[in-house]
This record gives sequence, C-alpha cells and structure tokens, in this order.
Amino acid sequence: MIPTLILISVIAFFLLNLAPGDPASAMISPDASPADIEVLRARLGLDAPIHVRYWSWFQEVIRGELGYSYTSGRPVAQIIRRRLPATIQLVGSALLISTLFGIVLGVISGLKRYTIFDNIFTVLGLVWISIPEFFLGLIGIYFLSVQLNLFPIGGRIVIGEGRLLPTILPALSLGLPLIAALMRYTRSSVIEVINKDYVDTAFSKGGSPWYVYVVHAFRNAAIPVMIILMFRMIRLFSGAVFVEEVFSWPGMGRLMVSAVENRDYPVVLGVLLVISIAVLLISLLIDIFTAILDPRVRYD
Repeated sequence: MIPTLILISVIAFFLLNLAPGDPASAMISPDASPADIEVLRARLGLDAPIHVRYWSWFQEVIRGELGYSYTSGRPVAQIIRRRLPATIQLVGSALLISTLFGIVLGVISGLKRYTIFDNIFTVLGLVWISIPEFFLGLIGIYFLSVQLNLFPIGGRIVIGEGRLLPTILPALSLGLPLIAALMRYTRSSVIEVINKDYVDTAFSKGGSPWYVYVVHAFRNAAIPVMIILMFRMIRLFSGAVFVEEVFSWPGMGRLMVSAVENRDYPVVLGVLLVISIAVLLISLLIDIFTAILDPRVRYD
C-alpha cells in the first residue's frame, strides 16, 4: 500500500501542476502587476522547480500535516479533519440503506423469480442504476423538498444533535444506484445457489424453507455479494463529490470542488490522498473478507 500511495501522490502532484492556470494568479487581484504575482509565487514556493516543491510537500505529508492551504494558510490535515466526519456520515448512511434494501430486495427477487415482484424490482433496478447520483439528488430536491416539503433542501445535521431528515435525501441519492446493483447481484447469486444439490439435499432431509434458505442458501450466496458490496463502496466516495455539491453538504467532496475552483492544490492533493488511502483499505478488506467467507482462497 505504501509504494502505491507514493506513486499516486507523484502522479497527482505532477498532473495538478501541469493543469492550466496559476494559484498565485487566482488568489491575487486581477489588476495586480506581474511583479506582485511573482512576489506571491515566491512566498508560496511556486517559483521552485517542481521536484523541489514535491519533496517539500511530501515532507509535510510525512509529518501528518499534508501541506498548507494556499488560501487560508492552515494545515490541510486540520481542514480535512473538520470535513471528514460529514463525508463519513453521508457515505455510511448510504451504505447502510443500500445494503439493507439491496440484499432484501435481491433475495425476494431471487426466491420469487419470474413473478410480478421480480419484474417490478428488475425494472426499478434498471432505472435506478442508469441515473447519476447528482440527478437523483436534483429530482429528490424538486419533488420531496420543494413540492412536498418533506425534507430540507440542503445542509447537514450531526448525528446525535438533531433530526436525521437532512441526511436521508442525500443518502438515498447516493445509495439508490448501489441498491440496484446489489439487488441484481444478490438475485443472481440466490438463483444460482438454490439450484445446487446441497440445497435439494437439505429439503429432502425435512428442513423448513426458512432454515434451508437462510442457513444453507443465503450463507453461500452472500460470498460474492459481500465482495461486490465492498467494490461498490469505492463508487460511494466518488459519487459523494457530486451529491455533496448538490445538497450543500459540508464534506470532503465539496471541499475538493472549492479547492479546485480556487486552485488550492495542497487541499486537492490532501483530499486525493485521503480518498486513496480509503480505497486501498477497502481493497485490503476485500481480500480479508474473501478469505474469511471462502476458505478455498486462503493462503497457506
């Protein structure tokens, strides 16, 4: 993971510095003279060679500060610490909703395949998975917030400090595509498992449908579903960037959009690094859970 993070940091740093525009020009008044811009560039260290700037930034990363913001001068790690709980709340709520509904609807669809329930869930799944998260958010705001006045339009309420209504609509917008994906994967896995010989054997021994489906069928069907779920978690972080902007949610995604607009590259790099760490940890958890759920893939 460490060499991968270093490689990601190198690529992200050099690509950002190749992007058009200059942080000093974005920060200073439009009528400033070229001399004033050069003074600001020198103060920010932008006049140094790119490899020198990378090494200086990387030393700050090692110290845990992730550099300093161009616009506020504060440590990037401090800025991210204030925004990270909001993103965790949003992603965690979306993951909880999508996991619960996706698996339950997928199991029902698999056990009742080719029935009216299966057909309805299939159509809904195709619709949900085809609509981007930000568009779902706009639809939800228009119908549920503006027309019906059921949910607040934007903002965030911290868990434990107020009503959770502001969390529901952003979490649904982020989680609905994942519900659809999980439902389809669960349905396919359940159909595959209930046709196995050991399920027929369990029924022939007098096992009740509930016992056979839960103990024998679902336990084995859950292996690929859990792996797919963890892979799809990565999409939640990318989708959160757009959902947070739509709902004015003060998280990491909105922080990145603001930093890109202001060309505050240390903040952009810090957010990218934190997201990369989260993705790599999820990949590690996928390997661990795969070995736990399926002993055949364990290494000696």
